Amino acid sequence: MDKRTVIGIIILAAILILMPYYQKLISGDQPEVSESDTLASADIDQTHVSPDVVYDSTTSYTPELFETEEDTSSRDASLGGRDDSDTIFSPMDTLPEQLVFVKTGKTDFILSSYGGDIVSAISSEFLDIDGKPLQYCPSEIEGQNFLITAYSGKERITSEALRFIADEDSLILTENDSTGVVTFATMLPGGGMLQRRYHFRFDDYAFEHTTIFGEEVTGEQKIEESVLWWRKGLEPADPDIKGNVSANYRIGYMMGNEYEDEKFSSDEKPQLSFDGSTQFVATHNKYFAVIIAPVEGVASGLRGWGIWYSAESFGDEKRQVPALGVGLVCRGEDNPVLRHDLVYLGPRDYGILKEHNRDFEKTVNLGWSWLQPLTKAFMWVFEFLFGLFGNYGVVIVVFSVLIKLLLLPLSRKQMQSMKKMKDLEPKMTEIRGLYKDDAKRLNEETMKLYKKEGVNPMSGCLPLLPQMPVFFALFALLRNSFALRGAPFMLWLTDLSLRDPYYILPILMSITMFIQQKITVRDPKQKMMVYFMPIFFLFIFRNMPSGLVLYWFTFNVFSLAQTIWVEREKSTPQLADA
Repeated sequence: MDKRTVIGIIILAAILILMPYYQKLISGDQPEVSESDTLASADIDQTHVSPDVVYDSTTSYTPELFETEEDTSSRDASLGGRDDSDTIFSPMDTLPEQLVFVKTGKTDFILSSYGGDIVSAISSEFLDIDGKPLQYCPSEIEGQNFLITAYSGKERITSEALRFIADEDSLILTENDSTGVVTFATMLPGGGMLQRRYHFRFDDYAFEHTTIFGEEVTGEQKIEESVLWWRKGLEPADPDIKGNVSANYRIGYMMGNEYEDEKFSSDEKPQLSFDGSTQFVATHNKYFAVIIAPVEGVASGLRGWGIWYSAESFGDEKRQVPALGVGLVCRGEDNPVLRHDLVYLGPRDYGILKEHNRDFEKTVNLGWSWLQPLTKAFMWVFEFLFGLFGNYGVVIVVFSVLIKLLLLPLSRKQMQSMKKMKDLEPKMTEIRGLYKDDAKRLNEETMKLYKKEGVNPMSGCLPLLPQMPVFFALFALLRNSFALRGAPFMLWLTDLSLRDPYYILPILMSITMFIQQKITVRDPKQKMMVYFMPIFFLFIFRNMPSGLVLYWFTFNVFSLAQTIWVEREKSTPQLADA
């Protein structure tokens, strides 16, 4: 503990201990106030979103849907899984609010002495969908966001109802002065001090939060458990809220070394309450995540809840967006109780999250488990190529050429098979004429001809099989890669992680597929596929990330060029010898 922090805590303790005597001196003896009177007269006029409100996709939150302090028991029963009929409130509830500004190399924070809360966290690096600095804390949701709740028997201590004193007015970190601490402290009616300490580092998306419950916080009773909450979720980071709710707006958690997540649905409320060894809990959208983990060891459980709310962060348009709150549960110990948590607030980037060595990177979806090694390999290739070209659109084009070269031996066999099938067309026509009324015999004679000429009718499909894992791995990479957020290519393609806004690329991809099939398909029974498959792929790819469509289009262009080259070859032996 640094010298300045020790001095600050001593001064805070002196102020807090002498404060009641000072108030008594200037105001005289005051009659005893019952807890109910304290509730009614407390200077806490903020409203709170109730996680018990049933949400749906059409709900627009109005003041009637927010609960006041009189209704907190139902809210906190679901938030912390406990009854709060005997909440402890601060004796310092008349203190004015003190705001503390903290600037790191990654984020600008505004902390409040009301609850020791984080009221604002604005990114120094990233912009939101309106081109403004990204705000991690949704401003449309009322009430406090980063709060601590503790339980001791029937008593409940919540930072939301407390007024603190801070030891700093501001904290500006630099490369040379790279660490700093802000401490909030308050006295409780039962005696003892409650502290919230924020440990910041200049070049880190994560900070550490320490909660200290003094020896006499709850008298002879012990703190049974405490819950550290990030209650408001995250601001939307992409315009396609409806398309990404199920895939990317989730509560994730690591329990017993197994990662699970819960998707957000308007059909049922995501109220979570799990107990057991917990490595971390997370809430995330498509591009950003908040993760809470114990600095050492494991926690004892997690809590979660979600709502829809009406957001105004879409220009002039309001949209219903989800907010998913999460809390990490720790069991209490002998007084004094101390819990030490790591809080990550930053990009949902695989490489950055992996640097923490806490399995945080598992919050990034890399596809099915058997596919993840391939996705990680592609991720490495993309990073290497980006270092060479500096444009992810060019990287995708080059990557598609590399895949085409890798699959060239298979595609050449496909071309050979197609050429042989074309040469057999006269004989096939003869067989169809002889056995047109006998389907069984027609099939037998066709198979005899294939065997005699050494032709495998299925060989034309073989190059498609190795492409499937490549396609799925690329889909996982391009859809969930933070690096592709806002990555432009050229002209109208300004974000390769989003769909083509004008559907130009999917249409071009379908056209190349149609031309290739028109050239290669000879069987009259398959002529309908020439028209059906391009339309089908256009429908499937229309809303996929434009980077993925760019890959498929580029691959098709090179495949079409190869097909035309083979068709123009006059010498069949040369093709066979290749």
